[in-house]
Amino acid sequence: MHLKSAQVTNFRSVDDSETFDLAPVTCLVGKNEAGKSAVLLALAALNPHASTPVLLDRERDYPRRHLTQYDSIHGDEGAVAISTTWELAESDVQMIVDQLGDGVLASNSVTVSRCYGEDVAIDLDLNYKRAVELMYQRFALDAPERSVLGSPATTSNLIKSLKALESPTPKHQALLQHFDEHGPIVVQARRLVRSMLPSFMYVSSYDRMDGAIQLEMVNNLIQSNEIERDDHRGVKLFCEFLEFAGVTIDEILSVQTYETFNAKLQAASNNITDQILEYWTQNPDLDVLVRVEQARPGDPAPFNSGTIARARIVNRLHRVDTPFSERSAGFVWFFPF
Repeated sequence: MHLKSAQVTNFRSVDDSETFDLAPVTCLVGKNEAGKSAVLLALAALNPHASTPVLLDRERDYPRRHLTQYDSIHGDEGAVAISTTWELAESDVQMIVDQLGDGVLASNSVTVSRCYGEDVAIDLDLNYKRAVELMYQRFALDAPERSVLGSPATTSNLIKSLKALESPTPKHQALLQHFDEHGPIVVQARRLVRSMLPSFMYVSSYDRMDGAIQLEMVNNLIQSNEIERDDHRGVKLFCEFLEFAGVTIDEILSVQTYETFNAKLQAASNNITDQILEYWTQNPDLDVLVRVEQARPGDPAPFNSGTIARARIVNRLHRVDTPFSERSAGFVWFFPF
């Protein structure tokens, strides 16, 4: 299968990318915060590789400013986040011919999409009349056996006709059993295309500051000097971020009163915002917010116990705040500098 075009909608900062073509080598060019990473993440969520799982999360990924109207906008159908068009290779077409018969596949073009909360949806053009005829031939139905079934336009209609027969012949029963085992032709075709669909990997190769840290664990890493290990680079960058902002982990853990604690965090947030916006001119409506809170037991480890420090980015224009780790790749890369 060859990916020919894609369209991203209802995903993070991308309301509608419109359809864009994809060649063997494709470059995305745009300013920071323009949505380049969002487009790539949406593509990765179409059929993610197990090594880099990317899931469509409605609360996290659907444009926040429309989230409360999600049900009224989309009804019972999930919002489409990514829609792609593919061209089947010759080997793919031959596999479908071998399984379903020659002439059933009416076009080599296939649409693959994904909505929030749903699996991959596959839409392909099939010649249902040809599929019905091939089933008649395969199970050697004679003229009377065919006539009692009427003129089914699809194999789904054929299944209904078979089930409605009061006195099915052995051939009718064998054909119905085949459909019970394998499903209608459209289901079989979608299953075949699903098995051919490539998986996507999304990888960024630069150092990125973690968006949240568990303070007690980090304190132990500092004491044991394990903080210097490469696999703790993101944690170390968060610690350096706090120190640059004028608040250390020791200070946060030792503060006893709320007002003192709150004042230090506000000062740190204001300090780092001023420093960032001195150089970051892509979006002047951003504020950096430092939050420290007790862990919630339902969160994934290690954020389900102890004290958690989080960095969040507030967008004053859209009046929404998001985890630091979910900002654009360009911003996350720029931030540790």
